[in-house]
Amino acid sequence: MIGLLMLKHIRNVSDESVVEQWSENNYYQYFCGKSTFVCGLLCEASELVYFRHFIGKKELN
Repeated sequence: MIGLLMLKHIRNVSDESVVEQWSENNYYQYFCGKSTFVCGLLCEASELVYFRHFIGKKELN
């Protein structure tokens, strides 16, 4: 999840877009710790919203 949030902010894309791109891009998956390509979504985009609220704004920055 941290990797997805980092990619989201680096690429300046939406939650939906970063999750979709993760499922299609082996570089994104490698960046997030996968050693082999996984076909399919890692999570739902709404889970990034819940995760951001869980860790808090201070820790996110």
